[in-house]
Amino acid sequence: MGSTKALVNANWLSIAEVTVTAALGIAAIAAGFQGWAWLKTTVLERLLFIISGFALVYPSTSSDAVGVVFIAIALCSQYLRTQKLKTNTH
Repeated sequence: MGSTKALVNANWLSIAEVTVTAALGIAAIAAGFQGWAWLKTTVLERLLFIISGFALVYPSTSSDAVGVVFIAIALCSQYLRTQKLKTNTH
């Protein structure tokens, strides 16, 4: 368990980093389990969101990097599919 003393003595940048990465991780887990981001997710996108979410929630700089990269890949895939849909409808 965490300690209140450790939190009081922590630097604000560390607290902000942990808060942001944890929130991003929870959002990624939610997107993965719900199956939606901008569009309905593919199986690969769901896996990327779920893995990245757990990586971001785990307190480590290297896992945060993996999580951010996986989210970026999943979101790029979603973006490219939206552009493809726009192209096909016009």
